[in-house]
Amino acid sequence: MNCIRCGREIPEQEMLCTVCKLPPVTVPAEAAPSPKEQRRETKKKKQQKQTKRASSPKVVRRLALALAIAVGLLIGVAVFLCHTYDDYRDRQNDLKVREASVALREQEADNRDKQIDTLTKERDKLKTELERLKQLLSGQ
Repeated sequence: MNCIRCGREIPEQEMLCTVCKLPPVTVPAEAAPSPKEQRRETKKKKQQKQTKRASSPKVVRRLALALAIAVGLLIGVAVFLCHTYDDYRDRQNDLKVREASVALREQEADNRDKQIDTLTKERDKLKTELERLKQLLSGQ
């Protein structure tokens, strides 16, 4: 016979377990599980706890909240990058317009310089022609 609580064997002449002080029960003694079986059972229990823990409502809510925060952050970063890129593109366009404006002003300045040179040459020609005419008139 075995003790109900501790499972120790109690001799038939004894009325109580020597350790627990409980009366014996006539249940056949079960063989103690081997260490491998104990490890397997322990692993199974851990896995069951983990799956139970992973599917608990608190964990699901926390994961959903974390996912929502991550998605929000990603959207925020994407919007920031889009605005930054738009600003960059606008600045590049402004620079192109300024460069074109500067090039146009330089071209206009070059054209004015050419006109001034042309007018100066014509003035010089007219001066020399006037001097020659004065000499002709004074020589008569």
